[in-house]
Amino acid sequence: MQKRRRTVKNNSLKILNSLKKENDTGASSKQAPHNNALDASSHKRSVVATICTIAICLFLFLPGLMQDHEKAVQSAAHRTSSSDIPSLSAKDFDTYASSTAQQQRSALYDAQHVNSSASGKGTGSSAAKDNAGAQSKANSSGAAEDAHVSAGQVPSEFNPQRDRNFFRYLGHADISAALNLAPGEIRYSALDSLGRTGSAYALLTHENLDVGTRPRENISSIHPSGWHNNQRVEISFNDKNNTVYHGYFYNRSHLIAHFLGGDDKAYNMVTGTRVQNVGDNRGYGGMAGPESMARSYFKKNPDGALYYLVTPLYVGDELVPRSVIVNMQSADGHLSRKLEVFNVAPGFTIDYKTGNFWKN
Repeated sequence: MQKRRRTVKNNSLKILNSLKKENDTGASSKQAPHNNALDASSHKRSVVATICTIAICLFLFLPGLMQDHEKAVQSAAHRTSSSDIPSLSAKDFDTYASSTAQQQRSALYDAQHVNSSASGKGTGSSAAKDNAGAQSKANSSGAAEDAHVSAGQVPSEFNPQRDRNFFRYLGHADISAALNLAPGEIRYSALDSLGRTGSAYALLTHENLDVGTRPRENISSIHPSGWHNNQRVEISFNDKNNTVYHGYFYNRSHLIAHFLGGDDKAYNMVTGTRVQNVGDNRGYGGMAGPESMARSYFKKNPDGALYYLVTPLYVGDELVPRSVIVNMQSADGHLSRKLEVFNVAPGFTIDYKTGNFWKN
């Protein structure tokens, strides 16, 4: 490319010099006492020379300027991607979300809230109670296609040193499956062909928490998939307080907690260890971890809305989920977390295919 430019440049300069000589010769030979300007032929040669000069400049310098501009743009993009996006720790997830996500979630919630208000739904605790009462009917018809959506998602390995509260942070929430929900709406998946619980989606408001103050239903007859041979055990947590749990190994663990307005039904429960349900009884581990985050959010934002998606992860045709993914994000985007809650118990081995367990 450079060699071709030099050749064109040399040829163009030769043309210019030739035009100049002809112009000078023509001008000197045609001078007359009353001739004060170049003749028409000389004027044309001058115009041609000017055009050639401009063309040569564009050919020689424009590609270089374009390359410099492209490099500058790429450099700026690299600086943006490497320095403008912060490296987040777990405690920072609730204070950072991209401005685009904030605007989209806020605009979506505002539009849904206006539509719900205009139709007389989604405003006031009575609407939330009506919604809670109608959820079972909506689930069996409208969410059957979402029955088992954990396919393709691989549960992580539990690490007792890293996952001290029996859950771990995975990053920002993915709420794409719940963007069409109205405020206060909860949807559940139908059980799959193996009787396993699928995902639950919600756009929670404070009215859902009001619904959650209702008395609990009797769930003793509900046996989620893998509910098998449940026994009383002793689980030692080997912490500094020498915490020991005495009680049944398995719990009927809600996907959407009762206090968040979740149903006390089989489609909202999985077979979860006591540890998966509440951790080591301090009230912050296991599913109680994200649930306490949701409670804290509504305590600080009573008029807010929170996307809350829960998906149990099974491996193959196993009946007991190895973990549960919880995605939560406020409608304004300020809180955004994706967590994985592990279905384990220290000192015990679980056969996730059948639900059997034994002490190590």
